[in-house]
Amino acid sequence: MHDVIRSVGPNLLFALLMDGAQLPYRWSARYASALADDPGTSVLTLTSFGLIKRANDNGAAQPSNAVGFWKDDSGDAREINLPAGAKGVLLSLSAVKNSEFTIDGRCCDDSNTWRFNSQKPLYVDEDASV
Repeated sequence: MHDVIRSVGPNLLFALLMDGAQLPYRWSARYASALADDPGTSVLTLTSFGLIKRANDNGAAQPSNAVGFWKDDSGDAREINLPAGAKGVLLSLSAVKNSEFTIDGRCCDDSNTWRFNSQKPLYVDEDASV
């Protein structure tokens, strides 16, 4: 699968996983890091909070609320946590102009890469009418 993804050369890749917490030392972060090593590629892995809660309740590992993991070609890596009581997380990304060059110095691509700006938990007001 890596070969297929690399041949397309995406600049933003979303990986929806059925997995536990998205932590830097787990397999999903290692694979995301490998894909984000390609110039101009940013990777966001996301998983279900229900699966994380199940793993937390099992007690097999340290409890975590990391529903996502971000990695980009600049080396920026971060966990996306879902705080207690939040129903979701709003991520803010920005496009940054990026020139890529061949090994002999020729400019071969002038495109955007994505950078993580911020995250904000989303809460639902149970008393608000729809």
